[in-house]
Amino acid sequence: MADNQQLAAALSGTIKPTPRNPVLGGVADLLGMAYKLPEMPRMGVPGIDFLAANRKKVMDLLGMGDVQKTADALSYGNAVGTGSGMTYRPKDETIGAALAVAPFASKAIRATEGLPVGASIKPIGNKNINVKLNEPNNFLSAKSEFGEVGGTIRPPDQFSDKPYLQINYAEVEQASRGKGKGKELYQSLIDEAEARGLRIFSDSAVEKQAVNVYKSLEKGGYKLKDMTTGKLDDGAVYGAGAKNPAFEISSTQKP
Repeated sequence: MADNQQLAAALSGTIKPTPRNPVLGGVADLLGMAYKLPEMPRMGVPGIDFLAANRKKVMDLLGMGDVQKTADALSYGNAVGTGSGMTYRPKDETIGAALAVAPFASKAIRATEGLPVGASIKPIGNKNINVKLNEPNNFLSAKSEFGEVGGTIRPPDQFSDKPYLQINYAEVEQASRGKGKGKELYQSLIDEAEARGLRIFSDSAVEKQAVNVYKSLEKGGYKLKDMTTGKLDDGAVYGAGAKNPAFEISSTQKP
């Protein structure tokens, strides 16, 4: 018994609650309280009475549930996506939250400000591949029945003197691999990004299947700049420090 008390006393000095961002935590808590409010009395006004009786449904329709979940996760520093590198994907509630708050976000903080982004969804009608831009999170993707390839549009930084697309997501169904379906997705995405005036980079770590696609595009006339500094046993490659892009690719030959 004494040993247990000593252990508890020792742990009490080392185990501390997870620090929480007060602003994001406050947003999450306020929305959570709104969900838990008791039913409001009827006032005899149809519109107000409807909102009172359907408060949670209306909040969910506006995406407030996704905002609450995402704000709560961010307030504790938890991940708002799954996977990493080529397999990273924002959670559904993260995308929902971004869409919910987009109308209120300042254009000044958008990385694509001034770019020819066009419509948020743009079908290109090529081999049943659709290229679309999710403007709230600057995610440009090419999708077909065989899979999806996409990346984040980023502002100029140490890698590029102008906005660029960094391809960081690729998912092609197993049965379609090696049949050119993944290559078609990459090609559609790269062509669209270049049409928008963007440079195109790979992720910092590139899996073997994606390496093969980049090499195949190079053989087909695309210009590929190899910036890899290492290779793993499974055929994956990576850029400097596993932080810098491994490749830059363009659909036109530059002098």
